Amino acid sequence: MQHTLQHSFCSILLVSSLVCCIPLNAQDTHLSPLILVATSGTVGYPTDLILLARRTSLYGLFNLSARDIRIEGQLFLRNPTVFYPKEWLAAPNTTLYERILIRQNDSTYTVILRLRCTVASVGCDTLARLRGDILAASDSVSEIRLTNLLLSDNHGQRVIPSTSVVLTIRSIGAPLPIIRIAQLHYNAPNPFSRMEGTSWTYTIDEPSDIEFSIFNAFGQEIERIERKNQPRGTHVEIWKPKGWIASGVYYIRFSSSTGAHWRRCIVE
Repeated sequence: MQHTLQHSFCSILLVSSLVCCIPLNAQDTHLSPLILVATSGTVGYPTDLILLARRTSLYGLFNLSARDIRIEGQLFLRNPTVFYPKEWLAAPNTTLYERILIRQNDSTYTVILRLRCTVASVGCDTLARLRGDILAASDSVSEIRLTNLLLSDNHGQRVIPSTSVVLTIRSIGAPLPIIRIAQLHYNAPNPFSRMEGTSWTYTIDEPSDIEFSIFNAFGQEIERIERKNQPRGTHVEIWKPKGWIASGVYYIRFSSSTGAHWRRCIVE
């Protein structure tokens, strides 16, 4: 009997040790000290995603209890045609010292936030707001995820789990043709003769400086076209080579304030 009790007691200690040592899954959003919250948005209007701090989580391992907080990570959009992030804004009880939002591609952004809670109590529920535009698209739902997160507070620096939210949108009347990522169509004619030239149609939804850079097959830039302060809407750019160029393949890089595109054309 004593041997059985001793064996059971040792088993309980072993199980307890294993539970305490289980590594937390960095993809389990339920364990994150950060919570991303969204409400439904309306096409054509801005909306805010709210970044909240969870006071406690599993075993208190991720208790966010600092007044000075730094967050690094990536913002990932499942359907980038639904939501266009623009800027981080401070919450009523926080001051943002650093608020970086850098677009890497259509779906991924680099995020760096450094903030201070201005309330006297330890930890503030609402840390920041991510403001963006609701776009017209065939999709009406988008998952938005903060991932690869690195948190620095008075507990030190550590990797924390991701947090995500699903944003749903609605439209009043007919969907609006809102495009936040500049679009560049293929040129016509293609192939084309150096004497005739060719043209591209592009669309922008906010005023922007536009640049076309033309490269040959060796990666050498042979010509650059710049258009300052182009208004929103659809435009046409015509390219007739300024000097003699050889027949062959050329590459065009189109850039605006909301991104860049590459196109390929052939000169006969």
